[in-house]
Amino acid sequence: INTGSNWAYKVTDEASKYEQSAGRHIFSTVSSGSADATITWSDRMTILNGGNVGIGDTTPDAMFEINTGSVVAMRLENTGSAMSQYIEFATSTGRNGFIGYGGTAGTMYISQDTSDPILFRTVSTDRMVIAGNGNVGIGDTSPDAPLDIEAATAILRVQSTTGTNIAYQ
Repeated sequence: INTGSNWAYKVTDEASKYEQSAGRHIFSTVSSGSADATITWSDRMTILNGGNVGIGDTTPDAMFEINTGSVVAMRLENTGSAMSQYIEFATSTGRNGFIGYGGTAGTMYISQDTSDPILFRTVSTDRMVIAGNGNVGIGDTSPDAPLDIEAATAILRVQSTTGTNIAYQ
């Protein structure tokens, strides 16, 4: 119940609240408390008037934003055997690719459903590419061979467990 300036538990139980204000929708909860004790709400989900949704974030900057601090932000779980744990990337014309796990062999998938490449980047630089034809480029974003490695220095190092290096150029 709202006692004027504070919220309080009516009975000993959990509590939840929905608030709509200035085009924002805010869903809040609090764990169990004693009757008549003051409630300190935790905002769990916010929908802004522009459509952005925040879970654990009251001011989402993206269409969908999750802010959990230091715990797992999202989990996909399936009790069946078919591969249905996946995140799909699509446009209005259909699916372009997905990241998923499952199948009968318990396989992790990164799938590009178009002829475009899959890029791996660090520090805003393309480091490795898997081209639409299956060629892999390391340091080369247009690989012409099944494995195309390009670098200014030694391009392949094989190191034994004793520390001996063998470099090929």
